[in-house]
Amino acid sequence: TEASEDTAQSEPEGSAQQDEKLPTLDEMPLPTAEALLREPPVDWIVLKYKQQVIVAEPVTPRPDTLRKLQEAYDAKQQQRGRITGEELQRFREELEALSKLPLRLPDQVDEADYLIPAKLVEQIIHHEDLVLRRIDQLIEEDEIDLAYELLNILRRKTPDWPGAAERHHDLLFAEAAREIARDQWEAALVTLEELHGRAPQYPGLSQRTGTVGDRLIERAVAEGDWRRARHSLHRLESLYTDHSIADAWSERLLQRAEGELAQAEQARAAG
Repeated sequence: TEASEDTAQSEPEGSAQQDEKLPTLDEMPLPTAEALLREPPVDWIVLKYKQQVIVAEPVTPRPDTLRKLQEAYDAKQQQRGRITGEELQRFREELEALSKLPLRLPDQVDEADYLIPAKLVEQIIHHEDLVLRRIDQLIEEDEIDLAYELLNILRRKTPDWPGAAERHHDLLFAEAAREIARDQWEAALVTLEELHGRAPQYPGLSQRTGTVGDRLIERAVAEGDWRRARHSLHRLESLYTDHSIADAWSERLLQRAEGELAQAEQARAAG
């Protein structure tokens, strides 16, 4: 089934959506985590006309579908000068096919794919992108475990999907915040060390790591556990060679050591 440009410019139709006005992008609710985990994946095809949305089965190629279609069309177009005679009609048909986006609606069974001119599509929000948007919401709601579950499934199926690695970084940062709130400072430092290994320039990482390191060293010093204090300090210094918190504690511990040595010298002199 092929939708003409006039039809697509007014109200694209098809199957269950045929007798209904297509929803606009701002009317589309973000799928819940449960829906994303249990229901078949779908893509949102956002049309330029009023940003109406067609919900379709996952399109190909992906990701960057529109860019890849355009590149294939341009590459085909460059062959035009070399095509003559009987091959010209076939060339035109192939070029025409590359200008359209095949769509299959979720309730389609035996019908042929719908063909939408690619130039009428503003953007394609893939199923994976919807998952990432839901993960962002879950992080804001402090639903870290559920967000991890979604991300793990996404990365298992499409490990290199754009934005997935960045969401992992966001989750690690949020997980460290949760561990701090639960007074789990050692666990928080381990999480921040993992994040540093993945994204050392992550915004706010240096400050949060300094806060955690400061608390761990402070507690060790208060308990007189100098070995643990030095260990925590060295971990902080291994991440940031010139961190202000590490420098301050290094100076304080040095002064403390010098004071202890002075007392020892006085005690030795007094016999």
